[in-house]
Amino acid sequence: MPVKVSMTVNGKPVTVDVESRTLLVELIREHLRLTGTHIGCDTAQCGACTVHINGAAVKSCNMLAVQAQGANVTTIKVGDRVMIEETRPLSKKKRWQLREILVKAEA
Repeated sequence: MPVKVSMTVNGKPVTVDVESRTLLVELIREHLRLTGTHIGCDTAQCGACTVHINGAAVKSCNMLAVQAQGANVTTIKVGDRVMIEETRPLSKKKRWQLREILVKAEA
């Protein structure tokens, strides 16, 4: 039975009907079509699914969408900006390498 979940994602309020077992990463990718958040390992080890929930880094493959009810969620890509600098401190060289990878993946 679908459950109504409301939250703010990348500054925009959203309300989505999902199954109670839906993972937050599935809501982000499949329902909201924000594909910058990836499913990598399915075991919460790799960090490809990391988002910020109320300012704290959380692995969205390890969290149900209903647990984010009322939360402020920020994904890796907000509009045209990639939130690399805010997720973890990286060297300038690594930031550019990661940007190149993300740009190629989005193309």
